[in-house]
Amino acid sequence: MPLDDATRMLRETLDAQVLDLRDVAELRGLRSEELRFDSVAQRVTRQTKHGEIVGRWYAELLATYYLRDSIFRWAWAGTSSSYSTYGERIFKEGQQREVPQLCMSVVGGVTPEDADVLTQLGLALTGARDLFVEEPGDGTVVGPTTTGVPATAPDTAPVADIVKEPVAPGTPAPLGAGVSVVLVDSENLDVEARVPGETAGPAVAATLEVRNDSSEPFDLSSLAVTATYGDGTPAIGN
Repeated sequence: MPLDDATRMLRETLDAQVLDLRDVAELRGLRSEELRFDSVAQRVTRQTKHGEIVGRWYAELLATYYLRDSIFRWAWAGTSSSYSTYGERIFKEGQQREVPQLCMSVVGGVTPEDADVLTQLGLALTGARDLFVEEPGDGTVVGPTTTGVPATAPDTAPVADIVKEPVAPGTPAPLGAGVSVVLVDSENLDVEARVPGETAGPAVAATLEVRNDSSEPFDLSSLAVTATYGDGTPAIGN
């Protein structure tokens, strides 16, 4: 199934946004910077060729392209729980704009070039800032295995602006630009696994409050919450 007319028309409409994504990737290449994706923490790290960290941002898997079978698979395919942050927005945009190939779980019979177009459209619609393509090299999955960085993330944000000092429960932690987050409550409890991918057993339910004291709106869809144990091991979220 090649790209349909609706997809091609949307590609023309979003040409400027797609070109911006390409420019960001090209600039990163000129700087010899690399992106490293942590699928557990849902975080992407940009670093120089010498290993110096430029910044860290929220990221998530969007899609996988199987070269051998010419199959493009959106990350939400086969899941029974809610879509991922970016995936949900792509799905809804596809419905509203009547672009079926953005709503399908799997699109078959596409070339690598068509797979790139689908990924770039998804990123442009969500306002993502960068694209990371991983090629395992086993001849099965070539890409795009993609992550998007929110458009609010600056190109060269230093780590100091991303990693904050810990604060005590109940103490607001500033995120910048008049926005802060505070842990207002936590509760120990036992949880059940209701859908595939969830775990059962002892858990902690945390209640967070985000406050915006600025005059500008703050998009909560770009906010990701993760937790780690004292030794840095990522906790599993349900």
